[in-house]
Amino acid sequence: GAAGGDELATLTAREREVLAAVAEGLTNKEIGQRLFISERTIGVHVSHIFDKLQVRTRVQASAIYLRNGRG
Repeated sequence: GAAGGDELATLTAREREVLAAVAEGLTNKEIGQRLFISERTIGVHVSHIFDKLQVRTRVQASAIYLRNGRG
């Protein structure tokens, strides 16, 4: 995989916000409440994040986020 922050470079600002919340262990519903968007929209963002980071779980996505030094 890419080194440094390159893995997160493909994410939009909103996707990075969502990923940060995922890394905190928040549910989609909780993230939606925090960012004032619907739970369904969070789900779409999460699926895009998973595709871009080439992961399948929130744990894997969180690990990449933490490894890359938190945005």
